[in-house]
Amino acid sequence: MSDKEVKHFYEVTPTVENYWRAIILFGRNSASYKFALAKSLFDLRQSSGLIKLEDLAPVFAKHIVEHLSHSDRQGTNPRSAFLDACRSFIQGEVGETELVDVTLRRGFVNVIDAFHNVHGDELPTRFFVDERGDRNGIRLTDAFYELAVMPLFVDLQEETESRWRLVETAWNLRMPNAVLNIDYDQVHEELVAVPDSMRRQAVTKARTALNGYQKGHCFYCFRRLGGGSGSVGRGGSGGSSAPSSAGGSISRGSGGSGDSADHGASHARADYGSPNTHANYGGDSYDGVEVDHFFPHKLRYCADGKAIDGVSNLVLACQECNRGEGGKFDRLPSLNLLERLHQRNEYLISSHHPLRETLIRQTGLTSKHRIKTLQDVYNCSTVTLASEKWKPVACGDVVF
Repeated sequence: MSDKEVKHFYEVTPTVENYWRAIILFGRNSASYKFALAKSLFDLRQSSGLIKLEDLAPVFAKHIVEHLSHSDRQGTNPRSAFLDACRSFIQGEVGETELVDVTLRRGFVNVIDAFHNVHGDELPTRFFVDERGDRNGIRLTDAFYELAVMPLFVDLQEETESRWRLVETAWNLRMPNAVLNIDYDQVHEELVAVPDSMRRQAVTKARTALNGYQKGHCFYCFRRLGGGSGSVGRGGSGGSSAPSSAGGSISRGSGGSGDSADHGASHARADYGSPNTHANYGGDSYDGVEVDHFFPHKLRYCADGKAIDGVSNLVLACQECNRGEGGKFDRLPSLNLLERLHQRNEYLISSHHPLRETLIRQTGLTSKHRIKTLQDVYNCSTVTLASEKWKPVACGDVVF
């Protein structure tokens, strides 16, 4: 996917939530620091504006420590002075004061400068400005506070955590990108990593992983999905409280790494979050949001190698479109929706680790090949199902 097409993601609907999603979904993935910074801003959103680095450091380190405790590799480069300090903290070799000191010196070297950079371009909307030179901190902008009062702000944090889980899975399995595959577990509604035939590792809930690429809207009718459970404004209290650990001590986590799972198990269960993590995956904010197979699931019996349960065929739909009165059920969508599926898949491919490789394997190496693959499946499905195509009733403006 070209840089021009990535820009289309946020330029076609230039809202603050889509600029935020562009950072999380399409920003550089050489390390997990942008996810930790994004979650730290969420924790510190009650700030009056200026966040001193001395206040940011313990919250930032907390999120890195939480993820290091279950996934030891947090970047393409496995070693760094900051990550080593976090590992030493988890092992009890250094205290919180020393960890915060290392975070202040090493943790923010690149992430603050690079946070708003997407595919080599600076986003026109910023969520904080860098005031380290004269105020030793960063200042939250009006755009951030506009985002923070939206009910969907909680959903955005769940999407951040979900994206972090996907990226660190690719790093920690230490496999060539062309080998790792991401599948869908329909029973648990999870995306699972399949590095070999013996083990399936649960990664993250499918709904939180896919929601951002659809900009929080039903794939079919563009009705807004989810909506979160509360919001908080500038210095307010709101209906959604910050995690209790945001201003407290840093937990050392459970220790170990993502490689410590039982290798004899056929499907390792994931632990989504911790007592210190705000997101509640599959919780109230996603009630009524359903994972649907664009090409109906019953086609799996005659798919002949087609990825019916693959990520390329999964979309999020509102309950009304999926199985409400006049809903899709097991019918084939109208042809114009096939182009929408291709566009959504191109967004997934542009995210790289590890969805890019999975989508390319399922649909083709180039955009031209992927279009042909979808059209071939559509033609085959038309003959197999032999039923009238289903068309949704529009409930919102086109967003992708």
